[in-house]
Amino acid sequence: MTDHSNNGIPQRILALRTMFSKNRTYRELEERFRYLLERRRAELPAGILAEARRIALIGAGGMGSGDVNSSLSTGQSELVAVADIYDGRLTRAKEIWGSQIQTTRDYREILAKKDIDAVIIGTPDHWHARIAIDAMNAGKDVYVEKPMVQKVADGHLVIDAAKKTNRILQVGSQRVSSIIY
Repeated sequence: MTDHSNNGIPQRILALRTMFSKNRTYRELEERFRYLLERRRAELPAGILAEARRIALIGAGGMGSGDVNSSLSTGQSELVAVADIYDGRLTRAKEIWGSQIQTTRDYREILAKKDIDAVIIGTPDHWHARIAIDAMNAGKDVYVEKPMVQKVADGHLVIDAAKKTNRILQVGSQRVSSIIY
């Protein structure tokens, strides 16, 4: 809902503008973010955060790793597997998130695991549609970085897969995918 007293700018956008326009320290911004996160959690229906979701990362580059760190910071997810074609990223994933996570160069191994609830797709753009469709068909919820697809026809295929499988599909747009929105 838009607050018309602010020239049609939603209140949450005004709050963020204020938060970032002042000369604040990183600690102040972090404290404000934590406050907004807790306030947003309080608004969620009872029981929705009852158990952590087991997630996997497909594509452990900068965006995918950042998305996982954001998810883990909520305390409502557990990273259990990482897929990437670069061995160095798989080694780094174990260094960052622990040696207990499964790593593989083939994302289909992750999709075959029954104990994974959702995947974060942070691969190069041309893989987004194929992996998202495969993940939903494997019974996984999907968070995919933008762009979801490169061709309009592929977008229809992804949407059809989401409808057919009744899985959650979220297309990320960096900060506006945050829980504070």
